Amino acid sequence: MTFQKTVLFFLILLLQNLMFSSQPTPSAGSVAPPSSASSSILMSLQVSPTDVSKFKNLNDTVVPYPIRGVLLDGTIQQGILNRTIKAMPPAKTWPILAKGGFSVLRAKSGDFASYPGGSAIFPGYSDLSAKFDAMIAVFQKNPEFIPFFRKVHINVLNQLYQYLMSIYINFNLQHTGIVQNSDGSLQVNIPAFMKEEKNYAANKKTLIINHLMNVIESQFNSAIRSYVPKLPQIYASYVGKTLVQNDYSVDLTHFLDQQVQSVFSAKKKK
Repeated sequence: MTFQKTVLFFLILLLQNLMFSSQPTPSAGSVAPPSSASSSILMSLQVSPTDVSKFKNLNDTVVPYPIRGVLLDGTIQQGILNRTIKAMPPAKTWPILAKGGFSVLRAKSGDFASYPGGSAIFPGYSDLSAKFDAMIAVFQKNPEFIPFFRKVHINVLNQLYQYLMSIYINFNLQHTGIVQNSDGSLQVNIPAFMKEEKNYAANKKTLIINHLMNVIESQFNSAIRSYVPKLPQIYASYVGKTLVQNDYSVDLTHFLDQQVQSVFSAKKKK
């Protein structure tokens, strides 16, 4: 297979993934490059060893996925896609993003400059009103706190989405009310479905979880568009996870370590 045809093949796979993906992605500051040796390989393609440098440059400069590994013998590996790899930029852009402190979460000029007082938003609740005013004052005096707050918010939405999606998929894979005939074909068994639905309400639970996922995805989408107002709504969820995953405004690792180290230490002692 020629170099041009192979590049076209991988670009088609990449565009297909871009078109059909909309899950929010976890964010954690910088992303370490994945190890192709430790990842599952979906398929391999053999090219001329003379083209290895071309594919390596393509992988590092333009297309981090679906190429998962470029070996010296001309083997091009495609790895199994996960949510982190999907939002990973080309390897050669990592030092550029890090050195420039890339971020869409930092406050822009004029943010939080004109806000109604807490008494106008929470009339009759003096304590809540005072706390709201104090929060806005913190944002105005300490703008570096804003990306921290926003990144925590985005991460919470993402983790909720990821957790609910795993439940949603599990429900859909149960094939409630479907039985397999002796010849291997599948057949819908209405009485069995009605009985199982009465006992477990799996269909109702699936609809409820689907609704919650839509609400969370909508919040994620709106939050990203508030950080990047010119970003079209249809791209906000996909592009947003890439922007946040590769955001260098604040590293939440130090914050999370302080929260979990004591718990881990207590578990180890037991």
